[in-house]
Amino acid sequence: FLETRDGKITIDPGAGIAPLRFGLPPHSLEQWQLKKHLDRIRLFVESSEVVVITSYHQNHFCAAHPEWMKGKVLFMKNPNQKTTPAERKSAFDFLKTAQKLASHVHFADGRDFSMGKTRFSFSPSCFNGKDYFIETAVRTEEASFLYSSAACGPVSEEAAAFLLDHQSDTLYLDGPVTYRHMEASESAQVLERMRRVAKETEARDVLLDHHALRDLQWKTRLEPFFHFGLEHGIRIRTAAEYRGEENTPLEARRNLLHQEGP
Repeated sequence: FLETRDGKITIDPGAGIAPLRFGLPPHSLEQWQLKKHLDRIRLFVESSEVVVITSYHQNHFCAAHPEWMKGKVLFMKNPNQKTTPAERKSAFDFLKTAQKLASHVHFADGRDFSMGKTRFSFSPSCFNGKDYFIETAVRTEEASFLYSSAACGPVSEEAAAFLLDHQSDTLYLDGPVTYRHMEASESAQVLERMRRVAKETEARDVLLDHHALRDLQWKTRLEPFFHFGLEHGIRIRTAAEYRGEENTPLEARRNLLHQEGP
């Protein structure tokens, strides 16, 4: 959620739970937290003039709630280009209702838009090996914000290229998928891209979240990046820490939650 002099913006109003992790279904605590956070997300969307949808994965948009788009300016990834069949179906099922309720719908891939003095820039469609997505830059005369969406680190050079082209006071970087097997060379390459992006965008704050926190050992695995931040005066925090809250990575703890109780 961003607020500028020109209005309020919600990017990727969605949340989801992995159907299986460690061979286990979601714990009841995960289900309860999901409902709580979706309620919070809805309130942020209702107060926004602009909604951005960068991916058609359930983590990024609430396909079941197109009514949330009533009266909004909607910037979204183009579902006609570079999408999987499942992503395309989710997008058009959503648009059947959303396009009738939104004030404007713009397919944003590779395009720039303005709202007063607030500027929006969107990357061309990128691929992380599983999902397609677009990255987002929002800037005003006072500040700039850069959002990597589902870049996984970034895991690809094309995803890194857009981030490197934009200055950011705050960089929201979704982090690598360390809980899956990564070759040492790939892991080193992703970490090097993370360092390049943080340094060359001149970010003062990096929010490291999303994919990274699905691994209980994430801080240990990404220790070189934290050392880099200390050396260059960059604050690296999770979204929860940025809000002054504790990290509660329930999916990464699912096996422990099931051991402790139903």
